[in-house]
Amino acid sequence: MKRPRPIFIGGVPRSGTTILGSILGNMPNCFTTPESTFKNQIVKNGNINNRVIKKINNTVKFKAWDVGQIEGTGGMKDTKYIVEEIIQRYKQKKKIGDDRFIWIDHTPENFKIFSHLIKLFPEASFINIIRDPRAVIASVKKLTWGPNNVYTAINWWYGYMIDALTAHNCHSHKVFQVRYEDLVEDSPIVIQRICNKIDVPFNKESLDGDASFLPEFTKSQHALVGSKLNKSRITGWNKELNNFEVSYIEKRLWNFMRCFGYETVSRNFNYKLNFLNKTYYFIENEFLKTKRKLL
Repeated sequence: MKRPRPIFIGGVPRSGTTILGSILGNMPNCFTTPESTFKNQIVKNGNINNRVIKKINNTVKFKAWDVGQIEGTGGMKDTKYIVEEIIQRYKQKKKIGDDRFIWIDHTPENFKIFSHLIKLFPEASFINIIRDPRAVIASVKKLTWGPNNVYTAINWWYGYMIDALTAHNCHSHKVFQVRYEDLVEDSPIVIQRICNKIDVPFNKESLDGDASFLPEFTKSQHALVGSKLNKSRITGWNKELNNFEVSYIEKRLWNFMRCFGYETVSRNFNYKLNFLNKTYYFIENEFLKTKRKLL
């Protein structure tokens, strides 16, 4: 079997990594896999031991691949072998032909392990998808995972964005940046430009994407994947955030928003969070995280 050539898509969760992955995976020679957060445990460890393997085998997101248990230990060479073995098992399970050898991985955390991935897969290309932080925060705060308020959401957002922008700054020849809004507004041109950059054949008939790779438990939060891109999602945040939330986001992320072309709408930047507000938001978020683990 032909070894997979990886395209790693990453960025802040809820920025469109899955939508972009579904479109690129529908292009000739490409296939998309479910999110592979389990590979973080594999590539971070110079030596893969039985404890790490057991932990991976028991994770929900790995089980969703339905490719059986992984086995074996070893060093960095074996680490890459384990990842590629999982990919090949998935292709066999889904009956994906050898003509599709370009692996599209849309795991948002990819830039958190960028230095490991680029070492293991020097042939890989990377895409950082950027979305209006107001839309990202409006989307994530109503889900059953992630931060649930504007204060914790901004700190969470920073963590992902810094990793992605650092990777682009240090390896701009390997990391391609695209705005979610540009993708939605002019998908044929943007996708063709991405394909040219990462050496993927472009097919205009494949722009709607394919959702067949989605695990059952994630389909509800990825309901738009595989359908035509909806331009109303670009500004939908203005109906989901209140004035305080919008103003606080714009105040904290002013420089980023202006740099990437996101117009601010607030007239009042005097909204502030005092120590008690921040403490309340933090405790509330930690309480919900604990509650979710117990459910």
